[in-house]
Amino acid sequence: MVLKKKKSKDIATKFVGCLTKKGKRGISQKIFSTAVISVCKSLKMKSGYLMRSVVRNLGVVVELRKVKIRRNSYLVPIPVNSARRNYITIKRVLSATTKNLLKTSLSYKLSKELITVVTKKDSLSLNEKSRMLKEAYKNKSNMHFRW
Repeated sequence: MVLKKKKSKDIATKFVGCLTKKGKRGISQKIFSTAVISVCKSLKMKSGYLMRSVVRNLGVVVELRKVKIRRNSYLVPIPVNSARRNYITIKRVLSATTKNLLKTSLSYKLSKELITVVTKKDSLSLNEKSRMLKEAYKNKSNMHFRW
């Protein structure tokens, strides 16, 4: 019996998959591609480098999870693998674009969020990352609850 290797999806494919709603994959691909093309033109960089820099700027090495022990719940920092890191990054970018209340298209909101993340300016997703890291630092004494 020959074992097939699992095909690894790149970050752009996963981004489109998380952006898809109600099976409208073509529409989400169009939204994502227009956003990435506009960002690449404005920042003068390639799309692969753009996505790597987004993951590098928003990727975290720990996340917080609730652990219940003897009727008490503790926030425990847990290390994150690369697949989970990509997922968290995508979810942060998408949540920041949906929280944006501008009356513009989703591709425009997505492109603005990607630009602010790559240039490390004030964005909702970067603020969320820094808040989570502060909480993980505060709760590092709860590491012994992880098993």
